Amino acid sequence: MNLLGFKDVIFDSFCEDKEFVHIYASVTKMDTCPHCGSTKIWVHDHRIQKIKDTHIHGKKCLIHLKKTRYDCKSCGCRFERELDFIAKGHTMTYRLVFAIVAEFNELHSSSSIASRYNVLLILFENFTLFICFKSKTFKCIVYR
Repeated sequence: MNLLGFKDVIFDSFCEDKEFVHIYASVTKMDTCPHCGSTKIWVHDHRIQKIKDTHIHGKKCLIHLKKTRYDCKSCGCRFERELDFIAKGHTMTYRLVFAIVAEFNELHSSSSIASRYNVLLILFENFTLFICFKSKTFKCIVYR
């Protein structure tokens, strides 16, 4: 079942508390190396990455995504499946980033937006400015 609309992700379960909806999901298994195309790949390790997503029913959403790193026995590369809904090394989905950027068009202060989306103010401002320069579809106004 693809509850979240994310490619290559399998929904496992969810639970909620007063403030958060916790979604537990895993990434689909890979069978070939993206570098050399070999099928001689082995699991290196597993890890759980916590990813922030847009609100669900007025609650903050946190995705607990089980990811697998692989080793290729042919070319020696270590890799994991690339996901189309999150940038490598980031902990927020693209749709959350775009929702935050869209809030600037509503003329909200950066501190109120950071509080609403549960992000740190310093990282929030740097990350938002980065997204604004990369995306030509959003107009950003940053208040201090």
